[in-house]
Amino acid sequence: MQVCQELTKHCFVRIISPILRTRWSASSSSLMSPAHGERGGLHSWVGIIMYLPSDDVKQRNGITNEFKTRYCELLRSIGDGVGAASHWAKLEIPANTEQSKMLKEFMGARYPVDKFNALRKEYDPKNILGGNIIDFVLGTPGSVRTSS
Repeated sequence: MQVCQELTKHCFVRIISPILRTRWSASSSSLMSPAHGERGGLHSWVGIIMYLPSDDVKQRNGITNEFKTRYCELLRSIGDGVGAASHWAKLEIPANTEQSKMLKEFMGARYPVDKFNALRKEYDPKNILGGNIIDFVLGTPGSVRTSS
């Protein structure tokens, strides 16, 4: 809960009322799941819901920019200490090259990316199920990550 309090204390200056959402789930046997772990394990999912209450395009863009920069950076810095990983549906492409490199290294260390890409090449050789963010973070079907 302290992690959640840190997030809300330091973030979303422009947002009137951020909503904190938490839920719990059992560990997953899927190697690519952020909740992968031993049978019987428990995982917490924490999120801050970003509402865009204004019709003012400039204000909405400001809120979105803050979410994609300050929030994502803060979440990474706090989450590193507890082994946190973003859900696949919540990934954002980082704003700069250094953060991009850190995200790719983190994902490569946490997940069996080469095995995943080999299976993507076999079952989805035309990358129909791929997307910009997944390809950016993990590479394309059949690609092999190089160590830094």
